[in-house]
Amino acid sequence: MTNTRTTRLVRIAATCLAASVIVPPAVAAAQTEQPDHRARDKSTIGPKAYKSLHLGMSKKKAVKTGLLRDPEKIGKCTWYYLKASQGAMNPGNGVIVSPKHGLVNLPGTDTMHTPEGIRMGSINDHLGSLAKRIRHAYKRYAYDEISGPPTYIVPTPGNRKAHYSFVIGGDHRVKDLALTLDKNGCGLGGWPY
Repeated sequence: MTNTRTTRLVRIAATCLAASVIVPPAVAAAQTEQPDHRARDKSTIGPKAYKSLHLGMSKKKAVKTGLLRDPEKIGKCTWYYLKASQGAMNPGNGVIVSPKHGLVNLPGTDTMHTPEGIRMGSINDHLGSLAKRIRHAYKRYAYDEISGPPTYIVPTPGNRKAHYSFVIGGDHRVKDLALTLDKNGCGLGGWPY
């Protein structure tokens, strides 16, 4: 009888515990929706900066932020990775500093989002088609699928001198994103229109 009573108490406790973590469907749906990222927070990239890294800032000031690591000179420009504490970034992207224009490229990481809510990993979901979300958030855009993976290039709202690039993978997710000055001196291209 003691074993039966113990087993019964364990089952009751487990049921109570499970009931305490069951979330009503309406609450669950609200919790899974993407928050509105139009307000800047510590994970926002754009329209002119990410944290203390600002487009156009000097190499010296960029290095002093403490957010950069592993400098590599490529042509006239210097490439850096963001420190791992800033999230995982695409290894083909980087913080790029031009001797003439200062900091010209800020890469996205898996922890960042634009003020409009687009982030690495964004996909077609309950908020709608990724393509429609990009087209809605950024009224003007260029779409390039000839020179590499499909890429949306959009002028940055709130910064006439820069654009975002969103690289879309075969699984229809944003695989990479960047905030780039149009005039950069590093061969990164600019807003085409």
